[in-house]
Amino acid sequence: MNDDLPEFWSFNRSRDESLIRTEDLQWRGPFSWIGFGQNNKLQPTPNVSGVYLFTFEYRDGYILRSVGITNSMKRRFSQHTREYLEGNYTILDVEYAKVGIRKEIWHGWGYAKRHRDEFLKHKNYQYFGKYSINQLKFNDLHNIV
Repeated sequence: MNDDLPEFWSFNRSRDESLIRTEDLQWRGPFSWIGFGQNNKLQPTPNVSGVYLFTFEYRDGYILRSVGITNSMKRRFSQHTREYLEGNYTILDVEYAKVGIRKEIWHGWGYAKRHRDEFLKHKNYQYFGKYSINQLKFNDLHNIV
């Protein structure tokens, strides 16, 4: 080792096993996307802090879409809603997602920034808006108790 370098933090699973904490967690849900409970007959998402999962119904359970953490579900989901509707997030076809196939209607993130004109062209015709709203209606949400 080079003596000129600082000692960086490292973790050795065998040596440091006693430092690993485990916890039993319980997930609550599914809940509806805030503002869309009338569409899917699920309980509204509680305005709590914590970890949350975006899921789609799949067979006898759920398939994971994405994960997040927040100190206010209500505030965070209004941010997510805005990002979906503005085309900044990837929009999936819900019917395909429910059978385990990831079919993108619109690829968000960096692609969305580089192709803003394409999104706006179709947004005017409600093409992406229809799929965005459908995804919000049928995303099931779960959070940790």
